[in-house]
Amino acid sequence: MQALAIVVLWVHLLAAVTWLGGLIFMNVVLSPAVGAKGVPPQFVRLMGMQRFKGYAWASIVVVVVTGTMNTLGNVNRFDAFYTTPYGITLAIKILLVLLMIGITAWNSLRLGPKLAQGAPAPGAQPGTDVVALQKRLVILSYVNVTLGVIVLLLAAILRVAPNY
Repeated sequence: MQALAIVVLWVHLLAAVTWLGGLIFMNVVLSPAVGAKGVPPQFVRLMGMQRFKGYAWASIVVVVVTGTMNTLGNVNRFDAFYTTPYGITLAIKILLVLLMIGITAWNSLRLGPKLAQGAPAPGAQPGTDVVALQKRLVILSYVNVTLGVIVLLLAAILRVAPNY
């Protein structure tokens, strides 16, 4: 049983690193680097989102499944989520991950397609609506990265804190 718990945690961490690492790469490396070469930011975002979307959603599914398995292995009473420091920390972590999933869904399923529809032809200037969409997408992407970093901190706290 210990070996299974290790494998589940390892797969959970791999999926989390893939999701958060991809978000960080797109926001901190890809967009600024390509944007500095003169490519309009809306095209960079669209290219990055389209390439990363499948990996992100696969990672999210794996994070949810393995996170649920990890939770069931570490919390044996529902009231622990609001009566123990470990449970409260875990509950906050779960809520932040759910918020990240919501932001990812909004960016991926709502803002991304709207941005693609309104993207100007090469060489043309984007309209104000496209610029506003781009700004919202960028802000939400940075919020997601920030939440992900907080989730990592909470995960570290949970690894060294006693369960009860």
